[in-house]
Amino acid sequence: MRVRLAGRTPVGPLPSTFARRVFDGAHLRALLCARGHRRLMVTFDHWVEGKAGWSVAAPSKAFEENGFDQLRIQSLRNDWFINADTPAFERAINQLARRYDRVHALGYSMGGYGAFRFAGALRLNQILAVSPQYSIHPDVVPFEKGYLTEARGFDPVHGAMRADALPALRAQILADGFNPVDLRHAAMIAGVLPGVSVIRLGAGGHPATGVMQEGGRGFTAHRAAMTEGLDASLVRAAHRACRRASPGYWRRLARMAERSGRMGLMAYARGQMGRDGAR
Repeated sequence: MRVRLAGRTPVGPLPSTFARRVFDGAHLRALLCARGHRRLMVTFDHWVEGKAGWSVAAPSKAFEENGFDQLRIQSLRNDWFINADTPAFERAINQLARRYDRVHALGYSMGGYGAFRFAGALRLNQILAVSPQYSIHPDVVPFEKGYLTEARGFDPVHGAMRADALPALRAQILADGFNPVDLRHAAMIAGVLPGVSVIRLGAGGHPATGVMQEGGRGFTAHRAAMTEGLDASLVRAAHRACRRASPGYWRRLARMAERSGRMGLMAYARGQMGRDGAR
């Protein structure tokens, strides 16, 4: 399916807000921008340092122009969407998802976890998840040290991903090929849920779209999420095109090379960091 980035104008003005709250709880919200389309794009809040309030969200013009209604999943805090609201929230989003012919999801980090965790309730056809977690509870993922504060209140049973959520689900995980923690999360998700493939973006960072973001192609993940069948060539090509001028890429590559004892590669990467194009 060809994705439009500009061109067709829908009837009436483009949406500027999520006008309807499908679910409005003390901890979770589901905000809908409905334009009468038969496809739904679901996006999620991501982890924000010190998060203690509702984020500001606006619908995507590109999603609208490509024929998607939009659902935004919000959490009051960095709790990975697992809290007292979760059971009622799942019932509400399931009722909404039944109205659509296809449902896609795009999530980053905590939001990527949310896409997999609620795949069944949302009746998802496909997911593009960027550097998602399998869990944050130390009993489940003892290698994950980045979210120990948030993990104190995380219920590992309620937050577990279900292997039988959607057997026909197709999903791609974008992960930094040099980040062992993110790769272990990705492997655990792929081990539980069928139809999941892992796309390695070397030195992409966390989230793994960091090189594309620095190169002005951060929207590539949105394009890929809209494309039925999840065309991995879009993100691979954008990542490769942006590497040379990305200071973050060379910095992460230098760190990886140093850890693995590849001093020649480390010196080369550090030298590239000083080039004009990578500043």
